[in-house]
Amino acid sequence: MAPPAVPPGSLVTLVEGAAFCISGLDGDISGATTGLYVVDRRVLSRCSLRVNGLVPDPVDHVLDDPASAAFVSRAAGASPRDPGPIVVRRRTLGHGLREDIDLRNVGPEPTYVEVEVALEADMAAASAVRAGRV
Repeated sequence: MAPPAVPPGSLVTLVEGAAFCISGLDGDISGATTGLYVVDRRVLSRCSLRVNGLVPDPVDHVLDDPASAAFVSRAAGASPRDPGPIVVRRRTLGHGLREDIDLRNVGPEPTYVEVEVALEADMAAASAVRAGRV
């Protein structure tokens, strides 16, 4: 069975040499074909971020160059009265994949924030991922 179709413009791709990284607009790597690929192998099949146990709400993303991007999100459940933390993920593909996560409290009061990053690697061949056989 082939992976589900992805709407155009709903993925961000970074490229550096023989490596490329495909993620969602929020920066998460969690879909059927998303991942970090190096020389025809998917070496990272999941990289998901949770803040206080919830998926942050994506606000925007910026491609700095072909090998780096920034993803801006707001903690889920934010409101005008309690804006909650802003999450900025900066991802760079070079000698490996580097991701820096910055949390900014824009609210008037100090806050407690729990951050969880989940990673998975399946080492699948790119051809098997494309064919939906992973």
